[in-house]
Amino acid sequence: MKLKAIVELWDDGTYSIYVPDTKKHNLTAQGASVAEAKSNMI
Repeated sequence: MKLKAIVELWDDGTYSIYVPDTKKHNLTAQGASVAEAKSNMI
């Protein structure tokens, strides 16, 4: 299954990633880099 994810860079230098198209679940993760945030999401 493929989902679109949004990646945001916060003022403190961390990255947040979330999937907005899930109705029943809240999929979010954070990391020090985009790759780390994506790995934490998976």
